[in-house]
Parts: sequence; C-alpha cells; structure tokens
Amino acid sequence: MMKQLQFFKYATISLILLNVILLGFLLFKRPPFPHKKDNNQKNAKEYLNLSKEQNESFLKLANQHIQDMKDLNEQQRDLLKVYFEGLVYPNDNHTQDSILLKVQDVERTKIESTYQHFTDVKKLLDPDQHKGFEVFLNHAIDRILLKEKKRSLPPKDN
Repeated sequence: MMKQLQFFKYATISLILLNVILLGFLLFKRPPFPHKKDNNQKNAKEYLNLSKEQNESFLKLANQHIQDMKDLNEQQRDLLKVYFEGLVYPNDNHTQDSILLKVQDVERTKIESTYQHFTDVKKLLDPDQHKGFEVFLNHAIDRILLKEKKRSLPPKDN
C-alpha cells in the first residue's frame, strides 16, 4: 500500500512538471504572427518588381487607400446601424429607403476608389512591369473578395 501511494505521488509530480514545461513551451516559443499589412506590401513589391522610388510611391498610395477604405467602412457601418435600428425604433419607409441609397452610394464609392487605386498603381509601373501587375491584381482581387481555400466540412451521417 505504501509503495502504491509513493508511485502515485511521483506520477502526479511528474505529470504536473510535464504540464508546466508544456505550458512554458507554448507560451514562450510560439512563432510571431505575421503582420498582414507588411505582408501584403511585401508581396506587391515582389510581384511588381518595384524600384525604391516606385515602392515609396506605392506605399503612399496604399496607405492613402487603406485610410480611405477605413473611413468609408466606418461611414457604411454607421448607416447600417441606423438602418437596422429601424427594426427596434420604426421609422417611415422613406427614411429606410434613403438610408439604403446612402449605403449603396458608399459601396459604389468604395468600388470606384479601389479601381482608381489600381489605376494609380499601374501608372507607377514601367512597361516591362505590367506582366507582374496582372498577377498582383489577381492576388489583390482574391483578397478583396475573400477568396480563400475553405476546408469543407466532413459529410454528416444521417
């Protein structure tokens, strides 16, 4: 009986020690998360083979576009909040329709702004860099449209 208690005592201490080591490893040795913004800008430089001057101009364009999109998204979020609050605090249909038109205008502005951004980026390029622009544009559009390889769920048993 005493040997059995001593065995369980050492087993418990060993398992606790292993758990502490595992937690320490997970907390202190995990790889850093990549910065999305830097990663996208790095990809653009690689796809387009930008010179230093072109890259600086590209970064200015990209940062301005990012800020414009943040502003438009915030404006759209505010409009949608007011629109859906109409379910709780009913407005007349005219108000709801005018809010929807404003949301459509913001969405149109976002699309037009993005198109203009890509046009501005293309203007930065030399003719020999236009081949890389197609790859860059396709990659960017996939990101914009959230086109990701999604894992399919396993089939359900009925």
